[in-house]
Amino acid sequence: MHRPHPKLLDLLSTYEPRIGRLALALRKMVLEEAPTATEEIWGVWNGVALSFSYSRRPKKGFLHVVSYSGHVELNSIMQLPAICVSGPADLKRPELRSAIRLAIQHAPRVPARQSSENQVIIRMRKGKKRRPREQ
Repeated sequence: MHRPHPKLLDLLSTYEPRIGRLALALRKMVLEEAPTATEEIWGVWNGVALSFSYSRRPKKGFLHVVSYSGHVELNSIMQLPAICVSGPADLKRPELRSAIRLAIQHAPRVPARQSSENQVIIRMRKGKKRRPREQ
């Protein structure tokens, strides 16, 4: 399994440990289903967002894992409501993996890359952040 990028771990360290664990568990679930997806890490004003795509263009992201101070959300390009994960029991909900698989089926595709490994892109928004314990 792909290890989390050190920058992702750094960004998640501003949250209580429970939120970091939930975000990493959702990330792992997505990469189990889409191991060659490009992972974009966004440090945004109100959270930490992971966007997964089969290209290097953010608008092509088919799944998003967004960490907030009290929960983590799974969002997809499908017209489905976001799935809120606030504790470990929520990770066992069958609709999580179903939503991931459905989003992968409808994901925009680009020609195959040379590598079978996922790629990581870091993007940071400038300006003041509203995340817990921001340093």
